[in-house]
Amino acid sequence: MTNSSAGNSVLAYGRGADGSLSFLSSFPTAGLGTGSGLGDQGGLALSQGGRWLFAVNAGSNDVTVFRVSDESTALAITDKISSGGKTPISVTVHERWVYVLNAGDAVTPANIAGFRLSEEDSLSPIPGSVEPLSGVTSPAQISFNPQGTVLIVTEKTTNIIDAYTVDEGGVAAGPATNVSHGTEPFGFAFDNREISSLAKP
Repeated sequence: MTNSSAGNSVLAYGRGADGSLSFLSSFPTAGLGTGSGLGDQGGLALSQGGRWLFAVNAGSNDVTVFRVSDESTALAITDKISSGGKTPISVTVHERWVYVLNAGDAVTPANIAGFRLSEEDSLSPIPGSVEPLSGVTSPAQISFNPQGTVLIVTEKTTNIIDAYTVDEGGVAAGPATNVSHGTEPFGFAFDNREISSLAKP
């Protein structure tokens, strides 16, 4: 993703048998980037079946939904919607639930916001899903656990890892705050024991 302030785009690459990458195409998101690094992980999220790709537009405060072509690497925009906050930097998806991490700005605090993906490939806000972080946080990443029952958010400034429970309607509640064992918790992933592993920037 370019994160260009003149117009954000997703860049597609092909992978060769030897692991080398070759540029294929650029797909505009119809949104804006900030023109500088976001200090994030997960600005793009691919759905479990590979049918949809979600991209944050940090400069225009919205999220773009792409439909991934079955026959090629082509992407087609199906929706673009307000991120539910300011400066979206990370997005995660589980089945039909999509959550965005908004880093906030000088006026608007950081938060998370949830959306439901319809059969028509469009997003609609989930009522009651907007939740705050712990404070002035400089967040980095949001991600569902493998079951889609918990959302994890890392906060670099506070050294806190937030955990939000997600009910059957996709509504997040919390957060329960946990102190990181190291400083500046950043990117993470889940292993097969469902424990998130943190990496410092």
